[in-house]
Amino acid sequence: MTTFSPGDLHRLDVAARVSSCLSLAGSLWTMISFVFYRPLRKPVNRFSFCISVSNTMACLAYSWGRYPVDAGRNTAICQTQGFMITWFVMSDPLLVMVMALNVYWTVHHKRSLKELKKTDVIGIGLAFALPFPSALTFLLWRPHGRTVYGDATSWCWISKESGLLRLVAFYVPIWISILTSLSLFALSGKSIILVRRRLNAVKTKNPLHQSSGRPDPEPDWCRADGIPESTSSSDQDSRPAQVAFSEPNYSQDLHSNDLQELAPSHSIEAQLARSPSYQFAANIRRERTHSTTSQTALRKTPSRFDAAHWKYAQFAFLYTIVLLITWVPISVNRVYNTFIAPPNQQIYSLYLASSICIPFHGFGNAIIYTVTSWSECLDFLKCRSPRRPSVASDTSCGLGEAISDWFKSMREWPRRISSRRKEPTGD
Repeated sequence: MTTFSPGDLHRLDVAARVSSCLSLAGSLWTMISFVFYRPLRKPVNRFSFCISVSNTMACLAYSWGRYPVDAGRNTAICQTQGFMITWFVMSDPLLVMVMALNVYWTVHHKRSLKELKKTDVIGIGLAFALPFPSALTFLLWRPHGRTVYGDATSWCWISKESGLLRLVAFYVPIWISILTSLSLFALSGKSIILVRRRLNAVKTKNPLHQSSGRPDPEPDWCRADGIPESTSSSDQDSRPAQVAFSEPNYSQDLHSNDLQELAPSHSIEAQLARSPSYQFAANIRRERTHSTTSQTALRKTPSRFDAAHWKYAQFAFLYTIVLLITWVPISVNRVYNTFIAPPNQQIYSLYLASSICIPFHGFGNAIIYTVTSWSECLDFLKCRSPRRPSVASDTSCGLGEAISDWFKSMREWPRRISSRRKEPTGD
């Protein structure tokens, strides 16, 4: 048993409650903005919403602090707190693992966002369903006539005498999920680098390709037919030499002996073809043709990772990093203070770090959600219309209008269902 003073336990209680309230605020912000603002309902934010639901339920239990412990081990509030922590805290890393699996499928199996949307329902359902049996089992199980959920120093959870059960049934599955996510990102990252290298190789073959990815525009002083136009005297030194054609002198004596036979037209064309300006214009046209061919090849390159998928991967990777940062001090605390340190030599700072880190996860997820969707979040807060006109007509700006539209859609929902049932079906 720990030998912390009542003052130490009170500080742990305050830290857990404050961290939980911050996470609840962040999770509520994520859910409200996602539900009531259509531009935020992107595939990458769909998992943010689900993770926020999980964090809300877990942080709601954490916000009770040590009150359930003081109420008693066999009370309903203590058992409810332990049940909610076991269920919803484990759902969080499972949801992140589903995101990492989606990134892997996109890179290696060319899954589109529409195809991933179909499998997301299964993945999200499993992420919430898999931890439920163990949480329910610990709620109903009575080893040696005592409940599994009891005093866990900072809150009611798997009791201190069941340290091995904590490790096997809780920490091991969570770390398997985290390490699996990191492994999937490592495999996907290698393929992403190879694809980007192939794309860059195609770009470097284009002689007119610049940093913008487009060929240089045609000079305004060169017409499409290859004949240069007149230019100012200040630019003549830096441009190719032009062919000068003198006007024929019709005032000459037509019977002059110096009059030579008129040269055929094809000889003039041959002279023009040998002129430097004509050759320069021809080179320009050839380079433009080569540039168009290179860009066509660039577009046809099997890029399995466009901008939307790239943002999805960055989003999922950031969530995995937050998980890793959160669970390192928590796991160190449980392993050291449960299996290594004697009961009278527990490290208080590790308990304090755990009380802060576990509930704080929801706030970190809200930060990632806001940063990755910064422009849409600003539009929602400032009551602006969406930047895309296609969604401006059916998107309300502001929370009051959004709630009104939501209730209106709920009233129309039965009518839509009945109308769909009346529609004839046929192949």
